[in-house]
Formats: sequence, structure tokens, C-alpha cells
Amino acid sequence: MDGLAAMAPLRRVEGARGPWHVVRPCLSMGREELRHYVRTLQVPWAEDPTNRDPAYERARIRAQSAALAAVGLDTAALAATATRLARSKEALSLRAAEAAARIVETEPRTGALRIGRDGFAALDRDTQLRLLGGALRWVGGAEYAPRSVPLEALADRLLAGGGGTLAGCDVTCGREVIHVFREYAAVADHVAAPGALWDGRWRLAGPDRAEVRALGQPGWEQALPWRDADTAPPHRRALGLPALWDGGTLLACPALAPGSAEGLSFHPPRGAMTLDAFLLSD
Repeated sequence: MDGLAAMAPLRRVEGARGPWHVVRPCLSMGREELRHYVRTLQVPWAEDPTNRDPAYERARIRAQSAALAAVGLDTAALAATATRLARSKEALSLRAAEAAARIVETEPRTGALRIGRDGFAALDRDTQLRLLGGALRWVGGAEYAPRSVPLEALADRLLAGGGGTLAGCDVTCGREVIHVFREYAAVADHVAAPGALWDGRWRLAGPDRAEVRALGQPGWEQALPWRDADTAPPHRRALGLPALWDGGTLLACPALAPGSAEGLSFHPPRGAMTLDAFLLSD
């Protein structure tokens, strides 16, 4: 559905400083109409050579446009269908966002999501997959949801009480809650300077000599004397969290002990702090 739907002419994006919009005013224009305007306005343009390269599927399909038009699948018919699919996608995304508002909780301290297990099981299949795919993108930072086959397989495992990894995320199913959090293997090699954005979602202040890396098993062991046992996330969910390091020495991991470092800030994708807002920002 999402891959076949037309681009939205107007898309609201939840930014860190408030909402803004992406506007695409030329989507309904044909090639010649668009070229007329750029010639009239003297706007330079470039032809994409891959549009005619048969190595690309879209170019091979475009080469069959005359034959498709002969059986009623001309450009106008295809565009109209894509527009109808876009309306359907919008309605389905709204339903998934409404479900997320009811059953999903955000953990800004860990960058994880908590999904009510019973609420997830009660959703229709399409809403389950949209919500789960959106959760993986929100946590893992991917531009697109995973392909249908692995996504459906993960949903089935969750409904059966299991879990798995997908799209840079680790997903576990407890008695009442499904946890979606960053997979340690996906961030094990990520390094950033203090104050720089780490893993696309975190900033952690610290001395110039330090660097920001994932906590990992060595950090978990070093943090044992001072981590807050009552509030710290469990071992598996903690490994992929940002930590401040000086060489091999752990200086701080705020998610394990909130007072261990200053200047930690969480920057969710597209500025959407909640999953329901993120689902509506596509």
C-alpha cells in the first residue's frame, strides 16, 4: 500500500521547534507541462540518465507505457489509482496512530518504546504491522519500515510471546509489555565527540578528552558499583545506551544513574516525541 501510494502534496512534520510542512506543488504536472514552466521561468534542470537505463526496473516499465496505455493503464489512470491508495494509506496511518496513542509509552531516558501486549494483540493485522514497523523506525532511525515478510514474522513471534531483532532494534515480549529498544550490535561501533549527535538521537556533554560510545558489556560491569538498581533498565536493554568514555574507562551513563552526568538530551526522529505523532509525520 505505502509503496504504491502517491506522494502527499502536503505533509506535516513534527519538528523539534514545532510542526512544519513539506509542500510539493508540482506532483500533478506532466513532464511537458513541467518543462514548459521551467523553460518560461528559465530554471535550469538536469535529465536523469537512469530514467532511460534498462538496468533499472522503473525504466523498463516506462518503456512499456504505450502498451500499457493501450489496455487502459495510461499515466492518468495509474496516477488516479495512486491517489486513491494515498487516501487509504492516510486513513490506515491515522488508525495506527490512534492505536499508538492508547497502547504505546515512550521512554525518553532510554529511547525505547513500551507497547501494551494485550492491546497489540487486539489490533487488526494491518494496524499491528504499521504500529510495529513505525516503532522499529522510531527506535532504529531507518527511513523505511522493514519488508513485509520479516516484519510479519516478528509480529507473529511477539503474538506467541517471543521476540527478535530487526532493523537495528531488539524486541522482547514480557507478560504485559512489548519492549522495543536499540540493538547493541547496531551501535557497537558508533563513536561521537561530547555534544555531537550520537546514533542520530542522543547528545551527551562531557570533557573534551572523552567520547560517546554505547555502554556495552564492559560499561555494564564498570557501572555496577553506582548504577541505580531500582530505576536502571535491565542488562539487555542497557547495552545500546549512550555512555561517556575516557579510553577504556566508563565516566558516566545517565540512563543507569541519572545524576552521573549532565547534559544528556534525547532527540527522537523528526522531532516526534511520541510514536503516534511520528506515524502521522510520514
